Formats: sequence, C-alpha cells, structure tokens
Amino acid sequence: MTQAIQYQIKDPQGGVYGPATLATIEGWIREGRISAAMQLAPENTQNWQPITSFPELSGALGVAASAPAASPYAAPAQYPAAYPQYAAAPPTNGMAMAALICPLVGIAFCMPIGAILGIVFGMIGKRQIQESNGAQTGEGLARAGLIIGIIELALTALIIVAYIAIIAVAVASSHH
Repeated sequence: MTQAIQYQIKDPQGGVYGPATLATIEGWIREGRISAAMQLAPENTQNWQPITSFPELSGALGVAASAPAASPYAAPAQYPAAYPQYAAAPPTNGMAMAALICPLVGIAFCMPIGAILGIVFGMIGKRQIQESNGAQTGEGLARAGLIIGIIELALTALIIVAYIAIIAVAVASSHH
C-alpha cells in the first residue's frame, strides 16, 4: 500500500500550512478555506507551484472560485444537524402509572387496599388523559390497573366468602 503524497500550502501572505493530501486540499477548496491564489509544494521541499497547476484540483477550484480565501486551519463552517429534530413525546399520566402499580403491590403483599387504589387511580387517570386532548398518554396503563384492581378485589371477596363458608361449616359440624 502506497502512502498518498503530502503537500504544504502557502497563502499569499507567506503563511505555510500542512501537510495535507490532495483529497484533503480539495475538500478545503470546496469549503472556501483555500483559494486559487495559493501555492502548493510537496512536503519537505520548496518547489512551490500555483494551485491551479494541479489538474486534480481544477474541478474543486471551479466550484470555489467565488469563495473567499481562508486559512486551512480556520474553524470549520457550521454543519447542519446530523439528525432531524422531533417533538418530545407527551408525558405519561401519573395516575395511570399509579393505577397499574398499586394493584401489583397489593397482590405482592396480599393487601386489598392496593386493588381499591388501583381502581380509583385508574378511573381518575383515564378521565385526566381524555380531558388532556392528547397532551398526556397512559390510557393503557390506567385501563390495565383498573382491570387488575377489579380482578384482585373480586378474588379477595371470593377468598373472604370461602373463609366464612369454611368457618361456618366447621362451627356447624362441631355442634353435632
């Protein structure tokens, strides 16, 4: 693999810059950082030639003929943003999140209060989300919390009824 020839650049005031490859110099010409008034010499030589004598750069010089001369080490031009800017997603309703969390915590700790809170927060969250006209999200969370809360409350009620029935049967059978 051969290494590309490096060149020095001399501006009209005598400032010398580089080394850089012809490809890099071509990019600087297109950016307006180098003009046709400058000279090039192979690195470590004093064989200065007008930049216009390099046919590899003629296309770039035609593009940048009206661009002002600048130092090759000047600050680069401002580039457009790499990614398009998108609007932020609307926030998730806090009541909707609480509606889902409370019944799950209630199941984990066998506390029916979590189910009741899940139902209440789910109804409040759904109403707030509908009234926000798209400014808030989380309707699915609110609905899930509401459903889980209702199921948990129903199962808790069923378990309580089963315990009462077991106790009633036990008391009735002990009197015989």
